[in-house]
Amino acid sequence: MFKHSKQFNLTKILFSGIAFVAVVAMVMTVFSASQNVVAAETSQRLKTTFSNPVTISEFANIARQYGVKPVELHYTLGEIQGGYTVKVGESIDEALVKFTDAHNTFLSIAITKTEKEISDAKDEATLQRVSVLLNQLQTAQFKTNEGGLRIDSIETDGNQSVKELKKAGLVKDIEPVRKVSDKVNAQLNKALSYVKNVFVGVANASLSHESWAPYGGGSSVNQLYTYQTLYFNNISAYGSADTYEHETQVYNVNYADYAGYWSSNMPNAYKDTQFLDNIDNFTVGTFTGASLQTYTQYYTYMSLSAGSASSATVRIKGQKGHRSPSWCYSTWCVYPDATTQSMATFTAPGGMSWQY
Repeated sequence: MFKHSKQFNLTKILFSGIAFVAVVAMVMTVFSASQNVVAAETSQRLKTTFSNPVTISEFANIARQYGVKPVELHYTLGEIQGGYTVKVGESIDEALVKFTDAHNTFLSIAITKTEKEISDAKDEATLQRVSVLLNQLQTAQFKTNEGGLRIDSIETDGNQSVKELKKAGLVKDIEPVRKVSDKVNAQLNKALSYVKNVFVGVANASLSHESWAPYGGGSSVNQLYTYQTLYFNNISAYGSADTYEHETQVYNVNYADYAGYWSSNMPNAYKDTQFLDNIDNFTVGTFTGASLQTYTQYYTYMSLSAGSASSATVRIKGQKGHRSPSWCYSTWCVYPDATTQSMATFTAPGGMSWQY
């Protein structure tokens, strides 16, 4: 008995040591990144929602007239939402052209893949589920072709010019996203929560299928994009402040980088903020997990740019989290509670259908 107890204590010590090293490494990573963030930004990020969505050309004129310098552009087309991250040094005209091109490319890719999935459907339930998604995508494409892509909100780093837009009657709401100081603290807290989740959350998860996790889906990853589909058979575990994130984990940082465009039809969707640099974690989530519907075909899409590596291991995972405080709808307010095992593992470029 003493021998077994001694072995158990040694195991606990070893486990604790590994956890401590992981925490220290992650904290150092966060603080290193945070120093760059603080050095580059001294203002508060604001989200500005327009009274009415504006066309690309209208926004270009607004940006020039009022000196608006957005860091994020957002659109909504029915159930489909998405956005574009303006790169450092990129002019507004360049950003708007890339945003439009990436949006049209996404619609073409998603519609083609969905049409193929319909043709390959082997049961009526799959056919109905995927047909609804196709209708969403085709409607978005029709609206884009008919009236062009329209921007409904933007994010800026505390630019005074957006307040001039309010005075001009162009916007209905301006709200802070997070202060930079809060952003740094959130990075640290999220990293610590991630460590806790790695050692506790996954261990406590179901060995087969967590009740909150997607039941099935498909995955396609290459150096141009990550396109994921998923559906749930149970959403009863989600409370009013709970979130869900669908992760494309690429285990080679030289394979591809985020190219700026993302999209999803999950309710209240968002592009997650990466805070770990040992892998590329291309993630899109929903702020309102309780709004998910069972047996509804959801998707996530992110444009990528090619790196120097020709291949990489990919793992698809899901993560349940929560917003804190509950009224906050920012990625910096989202904290993880549990992560699935890998729902799909393959080598990119490539993909697969999966059931979890």
